[in-house]
Amino acid sequence: MSLPRIYTVADERFLPGLAGLINSLRANDYDGEVVVGSQEPLPSLAGVAGIRNLVLADDSLWIGCLKAALLLQDNPDHFMFLDADIVVDDLVALRALVEPA
Repeated sequence: MSLPRIYTVADERFLPGLAGLINSLRANDYDGEVVVGSQEPLPSLAGVAGIRNLVLADDSLWIGCLKAALLLQDNPDHFMFLDADIVVDDLVALRALVEPA
């Protein structure tokens, strides 16, 4: 079974942290999709393999409320939500979601 999809929320202010999150996932051989919710398109993500920028329908929400809006709009089956300033140093937690104990 594949590892869960990663969800996060960002805007232009969070791009350096988002780059750190994505780079740390890739450095740990995560090859799944990363979905970045935002209130407007993030051009710097266009064409980046494995990254999907999902513009959220209600752009009037405070950015902290976008987490739930992202998950409700995309309706994932299994996922992990990480803030855009997280650096992943291993995939143990992701694997624990899909592998039997």
